[in-house]
Amino acid sequence: MKMRYKHIVFNGTIHVEEREALPIRRNEVLGKTLSIYIGFLESLIVNGLIPVSPPKILGSYAVLRILEDQSNEPNYSGRLVITYPYGEKGFLGIHIDGVLGTYVSLPRTYIYGEVNDKNPYNTLIPLIDHCNYLAEKAEGSTLIVGCNIYSFTTFYAYTFIHNTYPDLYCPVKNIFRKIKLKPLRNLSELKSSYDTIILTSPKHSIIDNVLRKSMFKQLIISKFSFSKYIPLNHLGEFHVIHTHQTSKNPALREKVMKTLKKVIRVVEIDDIEKIMSYFSRIGLGVIVKFSA
Repeated sequence: MKMRYKHIVFNGTIHVEEREALPIRRNEVLGKTLSIYIGFLESLIVNGLIPVSPPKILGSYAVLRILEDQSNEPNYSGRLVITYPYGEKGFLGIHIDGVLGTYVSLPRTYIYGEVNDKNPYNTLIPLIDHCNYLAEKAEGSTLIVGCNIYSFTTFYAYTFIHNTYPDLYCPVKNIFRKIKLKPLRNLSELKSSYDTIILTSPKHSIIDNVLRKSMFKQLIISKFSFSKYIPLNHLGEFHVIHTHQTSKNPALREKVMKTLKKVIRVVEIDDIEKIMSYFSRIGLGVIVKFSA
């Protein structure tokens, strides 16, 4: 009898599904999920804010123990790795199956790198590195637009890099209340011009309102904002960066990680079905660790 593995699957709604284990294909690995971050991407999917062709296994940021890898460049068998949500086939959990299961297979290109231990907070490393990249690219007076973990993380990365605070625009009430961060909530509070605007929000109405209000010299668009169009309502030269890139800066990563540890909690479960309750109150996210 072939082994069957449990996964969290989105098919219009989320549910637990058992699937038969299949042989891994070329350039894929088989891994055991040790911990996983449930956050902004999963919230977009389950709330119907981005299109998904179901059924899809959810899950994007995870720590995996690799059990099988037929490649030698390098071979990850037996090693601990972390995953990155975006790759050559699109987003994990959206365009291809993600990593929210007891055992999962995925293309090698979605492996972000190796880690030395099973610390659940390692799931956040690729997210932090992306936000650090956004903050590093910012020049001069900066506005960050968004009400999610990417805007929050980019805000603090910017403060560590530039030794000053950027403006953060989030019109949603109380999203950052527990962390005592007070973003700008009214368009009237925005400056008429910024050197850099960073977009992390998927809400076109927010983006449209901001870009009609404020001029800019540089526009940085995170791939994780899922922005499909950008209204350009002023004349003149400006620079646009649309990116999923990361910055692997260990010292900066450690500073930002300390901040995230204050707001992202780790919970431990012994059955994947117990993860279902966390989808109803995602907020800035939660890290789920699976018991050995």
